[in-house]
Amino acid sequence: MDKEHYQQLIRRSIEDLDRSLKDLQERYIRAALFLGYARDAVKNSGDNLMNYVTHTEEAIYIPQIVDTSVQYYHALKAEVDDQSEKASFSDRRIRAIASSAASVTTSTGAISDATGYSHIVLFDNTAITLEDHRDEYGRRFSQLSPALGKTYKSIDESLYTTMSDPERSALFLARHAFDQLLDVLAPIDDVRRSPYWKLKSKNEDENPNAVWRIERIKYATSIHVKDESRSNTLIAQANQILSVYNTLNKAHVRGTIDQNVAIKAVRSMKFYLEDWVDALEDGPYMI
Repeated sequence: MDKEHYQQLIRRSIEDLDRSLKDLQERYIRAALFLGYARDAVKNSGDNLMNYVTHTEEAIYIPQIVDTSVQYYHALKAEVDDQSEKASFSDRRIRAIASSAASVTTSTGAISDATGYSHIVLFDNTAITLEDHRDEYGRRFSQLSPALGKTYKSIDESLYTTMSDPERSALFLARHAFDQLLDVLAPIDDVRRSPYWKLKSKNEDENPNAVWRIERIKYATSIHVKDESRSNTLIAQANQILSVYNTLNKAHVRGTIDQNVAIKAVRSMKFYLEDWVDALEDGPYMI
């Protein structure tokens, strides 16, 4: 009896099955991401329309604009319901639905802008472009650290595919991604040996050897960002970055998290992370 033969047979069979299961799992996660983008986009378009109705001085146009938008929502809902009734989803159809939802945000955003009471439109491109953006930055972060790349990509996965308390999970991941970036660019021991660190007084910190995040940020920008003006801008943004970071720390608070605050904090931290990786393109961590 060749036991090794059967061990290898079992191992190969399990690996093949696991690979197929992983591929199917990732397919469903990707579809869930597109649907999450769609839900966010539709909510934003609704906010834009409400903003228009509230602030427009030309109320005569309200029925024309609102009625056509509502007809669109009804049509998209019918398409979504049609997909829900089918035994298996269509990847292509899910992407098309998400892109349609994203495009309506842009059009309603233009209407909202006309009132002078506009707000940032996050979905100014198709959902496919948003996903490409996520994949591209995930790849670039992975070149800095494979763990960081995975954490960055998991932020959206948590926010858009998790049904139970997704904001809290996304907050933890966004904060963790920021910490991982600092671990790569500003190791604590290196910062402590640099001119950006100082011994702390008892009034400042219980630990005199503590390394503050602001010190790590200043070290990282000065050491790793080649462009001086970009480096200065990032350093000037340090306090704002830490303000966002402190908002992310609210994930520790038990009870209900303010959904809007949490989502804005997560997105802000993602923008900061992406700014950093963009700034590193011309530095020693060029990617």
